[in-house]
Amino acid sequence: MALTKYTLNFWSKVQKHKNCCWIWTGAKDKYGYGRFKFKEKKWRTHRVAYYLTYKDPGSLCVLHKCDNPSCVRPDHLFLGTNKDNTQDCIKKGRFNRPTKLTPNQVRSIRELSQRGHLQTEIAIKYKISQSTVCDIINRKRRKLVL
Repeated sequence: MALTKYTLNFWSKVQKHKNCCWIWTGAKDKYGYGRFKFKEKKWRTHRVAYYLTYKDPGSLCVLHKCDNPSCVRPDHLFLGTNKDNTQDCIKKGRFNRPTKLTPNQVRSIRELSQRGHLQTEIAIKYKISQSTVCDIINRKRRKLVL
């Protein structure tokens, strides 16, 4: 598929506004970031917008000036390192420190798992990652909680 075809297909899924964000109207992930199959892989749409407008961001992060995950407006995007991305996240008040779980919560996580609840459901309930839930269930974390 030619880059021109990607370009037409991509921008057809964008709702453009004159003085504010351009919103991705296609598929989105659970965090509100657009998803688009580009060059045989799934990409976050703000990275595609940056690529199509400026250049391939390579290993750099594409950050939002507007702090809107659905925004693909090129002049709202800028490149940065992982450190820049983390600092931007902290500056904008979006940095969530890992949740400290009580022993009762750890026991509850294990009970929910034994009752057949999905790890992703448990993770959402306790605002932790699915891998943390897995580690708790398999006693790789919080081993001493009975």
